[in-house]
Amino acid sequence: MRPDGVPKAELSRDYFNHITARKLRDYVGPAIWARYLKIGFVRNPWDRAVSNFHWRLRRQTDKSPAAFKQFLVEYQLVRPPLWDIISIEDKLALDFVGRYESLGEDFSRLLKMLGYDADLSLGDAKTNVRSTVSRDYRAFYDDESREMIARNAAREIEAFGYSF
Repeated sequence: MRPDGVPKAELSRDYFNHITARKLRDYVGPAIWARYLKIGFVRNPWDRAVSNFHWRLRRQTDKSPAAFKQFLVEYQLVRPPLWDIISIEDKLALDFVGRYESLGEDFSRLLKMLGYDADLSLGDAKTNVRSTVSRDYRAFYDDESREMIARNAAREIEAFGYSF
């Protein structure tokens, strides 16, 4: 059980954050999978890794590039690449892809595509986790750590045209 009394997801059986497209398709079945619109948002993988570092280690004080590199080795690089989550048999499984870098505009585009005329705000959750000093993700990388992400996220970098 989680601290709030909700059962923890059984990762082999239940829906959970960042469930793979393949697992979700298998879970809901082919009829629902074909009928539903699959929506996802992607983010520059180098920026996403730094953001994940700040979120996962938000209570730690060492936010240095050395601590980040250790985080990459111990945690980030053992997670499945985003491409493995949003693809099935190496083909993109999403019908709509928005980008974090243009989140507001892409969210508005999605709403229009779904037939909504309302101008809805996304809010600003988690905006206080990463200091403004650390907003430039490039400052956390050396050549080796930059290449770690490039190898791990090669397919999504290629698919979405990301660069360091």
